[in-house]
Amino acid sequence: EGAAFAGAAGAKVLASPATRRLAAEQGVNLATVPATGKDGRVTKDDLLAFVSAGGAPTAAPATPVGAAPPRPAAGDVTQPFSVIQKAMFKTMTQALAVPQFTVGEDVNMDELVVLRKTAKAYLAEQYGADAPNLSYLPFIIKAVSLALKELPQLNASVDGPQQQIIVKGRHNIGLALDNP
Repeated sequence: EGAAFAGAAGAKVLASPATRRLAAEQGVNLATVPATGKDGRVTKDDLLAFVSAGGAPTAAPATPVGAAPPRPAAGDVTQPFSVIQKAMFKTMTQALAVPQFTVGEDVNMDELVVLRKTAKAYLAEQYGADAPNLSYLPFIIKAVSLALKELPQLNASVDGPQQQIIVKGRHNIGLALDNP
């Protein structure tokens, strides 16, 4: 389902993501397109009819949708590809046509359970009823950060056009969890 977005005139416009992308490519403000969909939603057909009827673009057509190549930030170090890395980049770029997969790993966290219990008892002693709740997440993020510091190549991105690796000078860790 599409989300509501404000048009240039400030009016709320309902449209699907595909319709919004097509409107951006055509340079059309969705607020100017007559909507025939449910609850005033602008459909792809509405947009195509508007454009074929001579609906004026409100701006120059947008550039194609896609991820911009990574650029080094302050603290990052760039390294040119080695011969092997060039070959790997070529192969891995071709591999993007293959569906990706996810890997899961079981980890023994007995020692972390004891550490967390000790830390929670200490926090309860120090703060009483106002003690903050201590989850496993800060410990996991710290462990990942230490691992990235020890293995900086895992904290890097590839700048294909420049054929170089950008080793990040900072850690930006995202986490997704799936609970049964």
